[in-house]
Amino acid sequence: MKEAILRAITLIKTHEGFSSQIYLDTQKIPTIGYGRNLNAYPLNEAEKEALINGEWNKEEAEAWLVDRVEELYERLLGFGWFAHLNEERQAILLDMAYNLGVKKLLGFKKMIEALKAHDYENAAKEMSESLWAKQTKSRAIKLSALMESKEGGLNV
Repeated sequence: MKEAILRAITLIKTHEGFSSQIYLDTQKIPTIGYGRNLNAYPLNEAEKEALINGEWNKEEAEAWLVDRVEELYERLLGFGWFAHLNEERQAILLDMAYNLGVKKLLGFKKMIEALKAHDYENAAKEMSESLWAKQTKSRAIKLSALMESKEGGLNV
């Protein structure tokens, strides 16, 4: 498995935490596992059957998370600005894509322009001054700081 995917999974687990039961997130969206949005990604029949007394186990949740992050990676790899980034910065954007969705991530046009220019300071600024940053607070602070750091290094 690619290092960027492994690092993104670690970040996502840190930011999302784990819940074995369905709960409403801050936007009132039914969620389970490691922040799985059930409106966008409902449980399939096999996953519903895997619920034991209304609870989902970590193994099932992690398997879904890995599959989802791998899908995001493959989708984002088609963009040159993503492909040229080091694995740490790719992991940061995978975390953002997991949280926001690819469509909303692609709406960060100024951040993407900064990434194309290898201007990580401005990319971080665009991240930290967004509505997403106001909504996610500590997640955005951490990810934008990592983006701006010399190597985009992750110490998670």
